[in-house]
Amino acid sequence: LVPHLKSLAEIESARKKNTSTDTRKKTTLPPVAPVERPREELVFHFPHYQAGDPPHSVIYHDGYKLFQFHDSGKTELYAITKDLAETKDLAPQMKEKVEALTLKLGTYLETIQAKMPTKNPQYDPQKPSTERKRRDRSNPRPRREKN
Repeated sequence: LVPHLKSLAEIESARKKNTSTDTRKKTTLPPVAPVERPREELVFHFPHYQAGDPPHSVIYHDGYKLFQFHDSGKTELYAITKDLAETKDLAPQMKEKVEALTLKLGTYLETIQAKMPTKNPQYDPQKPSTERKRRDRSNPRPRREKN
């Protein structure tokens, strides 16, 4: 496997440098096909409470990212091509864009019959998460000494 990977790396390196490679090698890289998507928007749906986040859905479309929070009904809109850090919520100023993306998101979730969240009256975002604690990999457990 390692010789094969080394061979692939040499071919890619030669392509970048525009130099020829050893013609006796039989390894070639497969052509890269364009990705075809069934729709132009991306949708993420989280119908559950997780690590301090309430249930929400997100749609990316046409340079905008819309968050829809299901427990509060709040929406946030960001122009991700201009505001990658998502610091300026444009929802109050761009009501038509919010309405259009909300409709597109709702239609998609309905089409796929997405499970919608139910309100959890015990949810408190200020409370520490009760999720399983993961082991800190930066500080591995000390090994036992063999006798």
